[in-house]
Amino acid sequence: MAVARIWKAIQSLGPVGAAPAPSDATKKAAARKKAPLAAPTRAAGQTKTARVIALLERPQGATLKAIMKATDWQTHSVRGFISGHLKKKLGLKVRSSVREGERVYSIKRRS
Repeated sequence: MAVARIWKAIQSLGPVGAAPAPSDATKKAAARKKAPLAAPTRAAGQTKTARVIALLERPQGATLKAIMKATDWQTHSVRGFISGHLKKKLGLKVRSSVREGERVYSIKRRS
C-alpha cells in the first residue's frame, strides 16, 4: 500500500533539473497575494529599548524586576539585552549593583 503511494508520487515527478509546472493551487495563491502592509510606526519612546533606557536613566536606576515588568521579558533576556545591546551595540555605560538584595541597573543621563 505505502509502496504504491510512493511509486505514484515518483511517477508524477518531472525530469531532473526541469522546473515543476505550477499547480492550480499555486496560481490561485499567487493571485490572492495582497500588497505588503506598511510597517507599523511607533511613537517616539514606545520601543522597548527606549523604555528600558528611560528606566535606567532614573536617579535610582531600575531593578531587574521593574525592567522585566516593563518589557515582558525573562531575567536572562534582560541581562542579555543589557550586555549585548546597551553595552556592546550602543556603547552605554550600564552600572550594576545590589540594593536591598535586588539587582539594580543604572546609566548616567545622556547630555
